[in-house]
Amino acid sequence: EGVKQDWAQAKPWFEKAAARGNHKAQQNLGTMYLQGLGVTKDYAQARAWFEKAAAQGSAAAQFSLGYMYAKALGVKQDWSQAKSWFEKAVAQEYPKAQVSLGFMYAKGHGVKKDLAQAKALLEKAAKQGQEEAKTMLKELEKAK
Repeated sequence: EGVKQDWAQAKPWFEKAAARGNHKAQQNLGTMYLQGLGVTKDYAQARAWFEKAAAQGSAAAQFSLGYMYAKALGVKQDWSQAKSWFEKAVAQEYPKAQVSLGFMYAKGHGVKKDLAQAKALLEKAAKQGQEEAKTMLKELEKAK
């Protein structure tokens, strides 16, 4: 069963590991600041930690940066940046990025609308268990 989840208690441990270059700890700190888990929400801090982890190839951090640019969280909305970060994570088969990039192609956000590309990305994500991708695929089928 383990211990009760306590983000505030986890923070100093993540900080120690992050300072040593652990990209998972950097990603966790970014998530804490993005969502306000055990800390006050701070998009600048979130982005800084995600950038450190992304520079080391963390697909989760690359996705998170794309998400911040797509949703204008602490940054000006920038579909080009979102696409770039999502593509890096998609190259590592990261399913949440496949869903997000698929959505961009389905809706034509920052890219030329391309339903075939959207479907291909969403199918990959659905095969990895992403329910959101399955829902979006059904919606694309209905729209035909």
